[in-house]
Amino acid sequence: MIQILNVEQDEQLHEIERLAKIIWTEHYTPIIGSDQVTYMLDKYQSVATMQEQLKDGYQYFLVLDDQNESCAYLSVQPREDGKVLFFKQNIRSLYLQRQRNRQKDDGVCC
Repeated sequence: MIQILNVEQDEQLHEIERLAKIIWTEHYTPIIGSDQVTYMLDKYQSVATMQEQLKDGYQYFLVLDDQNESCAYLSVQPREDGKVLFFKQNIRSLYLQRQRNRQKDDGVCC
């Protein structure tokens, strides 16, 4: 069964940082190049940046597969305009490892 964990510990942020490096590198490098990917990871998906984002009201979630391994993450950013989407917030990003982005026999992705 897939689990979605609310990220509250630095250990979980380190796992997201690790996943981000894998996912962003495989997806964005062909599009924007490795230097830009490295810049974006450092600017937006480093543990230090995510800690600041959490202080600003962002929420991060770590997705675990049926074998309890992390396979994806997402972040939610609060909106000042009050639009309601995902508990009055908008989903900012969902990142899934390519090798895991396949539908299994039970119809569950991850």
